[in-house]
Amino acid sequence: MVDFRRHGTTVFSGLFLLLVSYQGILLTVVPLEAHEVLGNAQRVSMIYLAVGITTMLGRQSIPWLVTMLGRKQTFAAGCGAMMLAAAFLAQRNFASLLPGMVLNALSFAIIEVSLNLYLLDNISRSELAAFEPRRIVRTTPAWLLGPWLGVFLARHLALWLPFAVAAGIALTLLSCFLLLKLPEKTLAVSSRGRSSNPLQYFPRYFRQKRLVLAWLIAVGRGSWWGVYFVYAPIFAVTHGLGDDMAGLLVSLGAGWSACAMFWRYVGTRIGMRRLLFGSFVMAGTLSMSLALVSGWPWVAAVILALAAFVAECIDAVGNNLFLRAVHPHERSEMTAVYVSYRDVAQVAPPAFFSALLAVFHLPAVFVATGLMMLGMSRLTRFVPRRF
Repeated sequence: MVDFRRHGTTVFSGLFLLLVSYQGILLTVVPLEAHEVLGNAQRVSMIYLAVGITTMLGRQSIPWLVTMLGRKQTFAAGCGAMMLAAAFLAQRNFASLLPGMVLNALSFAIIEVSLNLYLLDNISRSELAAFEPRRIVRTTPAWLLGPWLGVFLARHLALWLPFAVAAGIALTLLSCFLLLKLPEKTLAVSSRGRSSNPLQYFPRYFRQKRLVLAWLIAVGRGSWWGVYFVYAPIFAVTHGLGDDMAGLLVSLGAGWSACAMFWRYVGTRIGMRRLLFGSFVMAGTLSMSLALVSGWPWVAAVILALAAFVAECIDAVGNNLFLRAVHPHERSEMTAVYVSYRDVAQVAPPAFFSALLAVFHLPAVFVATGLMMLGMSRLTRFVPRRF
């Protein structure tokens, strides 16, 4: 059995690497498939809105699943849903697109919540701050290679191949998880008699200012990356850069996670508050400037990559706000509430862009996103100085 006191961070980094590998291989393939099947960016926004709403509702059942099935069985169910999602998406038609995208999003949420619960049980709070940027760095190969590889496999070998690879990764993740036999030190719910319904804990979560701040900042960064991963490859394809460049652009943006340790070092020198403020402002400004150079696609691609470099800073330190603010006895419920930022980030942007793209062209998406990031920069003044 693995000694988690000595090798815990390595074990969890490995599991997150497999999870990210699954996500990375499909990261560019799925929005390009949606654009190919549906025909334009507005319709893509509408299907992502439907996926976001369905995932938001389904995510609220995760604590119930953990309570009823247990963490191990819930994790296994998430891996099974990943494999089923890959099978649906491999069909590449309208009928299978929506269920495949929903299962893909829900399975990731299930496994993410389960892994975070195991992480909080087995990694001390003093190690969490250092673990987050290390986790990001160790998953960099998957982010750097996966998006490009998925497009390459689909366009140059076989359309179904990236989905088969993703299913194989999900099976590997399940096998590793079962072999590791991760220990559970706390109950799936906080204590006896507490409801597993996360809706009950929303009021308590949003009465805690630091948890609210962590959630809002997570919404901002999640929204920006959602726009980048969906609309950047569509921009590349519709502006003549091609599918391969779309994959490379997403890989480069995601691959900036290699800089997580650098951003953490900068944060220790100037403080997390200043670091987050500067990152939001620069990412917002660069995003808005894309509209000015949209007629020069290669210049726009460089600007998008630079914006992703700056936005990665927020990823490198953002989760620490939640991990340092949550109370140990409320980890399960509060984790389920916290990760609802993904639902908001998945629902709000495509809902807005569905209307925006009915009037304006695709670059307007990046202008709106840049304005949102500039607004988010105002929130960073509430980050505690000692963070």
